[in-house]
Amino acid sequence: MYKDENFSFKLMISAYGFSKKPVGKDYNKVSFEEREITILDFERYLKQGYMFSCRYIDKKIKTIIGYKKKQRAVSTNIIVYDIDDTLLTFNELLLELKYKPTIAYTTFSHLSKGNRYRLLYVFNTPLNFNQYETLYDNIVSNIELDNHSKAIYQFFLGSYSYCEFVNNYIIYNYEDISISKCIKQKRTTNNIQLQMEENLAGCVEIEDSEYITDFLSISHEKLVEKYREKYVFFENNLEETSEDIPYITIPENYCCIKRYWFREKVMLENGSITYFDRKCRIKDGNGRRRKLFLNAIIRKYMYPKIKFEHLLHCLVNELYYYINNNADPISNNELYKIAENAYNANISKYATMIKQQQSESRKWIVNPRYCVKYNLSAKAVRNMIKKKINDEEIGLYYDCSKTINDNLMSLKQLGLKVGKSKLYMWCKENDISTKGYIGASSITSIAG
Repeated sequence: MYKDENFSFKLMISAYGFSKKPVGKDYNKVSFEEREITILDFERYLKQGYMFSCRYIDKKIKTIIGYKKKQRAVSTNIIVYDIDDTLLTFNELLLELKYKPTIAYTTFSHLSKGNRYRLLYVFNTPLNFNQYETLYDNIVSNIELDNHSKAIYQFFLGSYSYCEFVNNYIIYNYEDISISKCIKQKRTTNNIQLQMEENLAGCVEIEDSEYITDFLSISHEKLVEKYREKYVFFENNLEETSEDIPYITIPENYCCIKRYWFREKVMLENGSITYFDRKCRIKDGNGRRRKLFLNAIIRKYMYPKIKFEHLLHCLVNELYYYINNNADPISNNELYKIAENAYNANISKYATMIKQQQSESRKWIVNPRYCVKYNLSAKAVRNMIKKKINDEEIGLYYDCSKTINDNLMSLKQLGLKVGKSKLYMWCKENDISTKGYIGASSITSIAG
């Protein structure tokens, strides 16, 4: 590894750049040619929105629409990582990385769809398919990626001239990247089940081997149903409360996984219109793998002693209920690795992201089990709880030696929402005088 701003290499680059992210029809007009450029040249091209890709058999490409990229790709000097919709800032991301990128920049979609970054690692010799994939798996860890960039033949865009941009001028050797044992290990190709079991072994402590066997052999639907009671799918760290207690106290370290819903308009058979709330299922390209990893991190924060099998089963539920897994499906092997990475991660590194999940300002919520047992609506129970808590707060601060007007002023200064009529009612219910006690000096004067 060394720094050289004049290092030159070959790549395919577009004939012109873009001032904004192109749409479908724009790609029909883009042509490419092979060029040899330096790191400094590359920076200028990227800031002008040029597209780039690996080298191909053809020295010129008239259009990428219909071009057989996979079959005609040759090699590349650049490994590319797309970081989509992360909560990390640009500087936080760069600090997370074990290997610093040659170039890093914010993409056209940055901020409009969350924080989006592109990392480029330049190597001093061209990499073939196998070398690219091996290094790809080892440079970045514990950060969720858009795995489309794992394909050597992918085309990538530059960005705005005013984008956040870092050029470290670092040139890597193949030997600079430490290759993990599991990557070096020769994989079994004849028995898929055996291959998966070998890949999943040894990185975390497995206590429930039956669950892992079922995880590898039965559908997510059956797995969710079979282990519904044993490994409960939780989305917050509220402790279970007795059905005889009307409210649940929210702890100071409360954290809740956020969900997104949309209102769907539906026409009934009689012609009338109604609306239903539907949960949003995350689609391909919207950071599905990233979301799974971050939600696993949040659950590990909620319950640091959670068993690995329980954490994995929560991700199975996530994938089953909240993710559209039709396009570019997330395999069981991938899901396991996501759970494993989260389970072994240093949670403190994700403090900023976790804090954003802790926006709850309420001190309590209605206990739904209480509503069911006593056949009461949540609204009725909420009003009852508010009155009870309000009465307790008044009782805590009410000074019987003062008049009701003085108490009213004091309570309002403490931030309690209470009116004069409410205070009169509270005094009547608790058989307390609203005039306060007469001071000792006054008593002496009257007696004289």
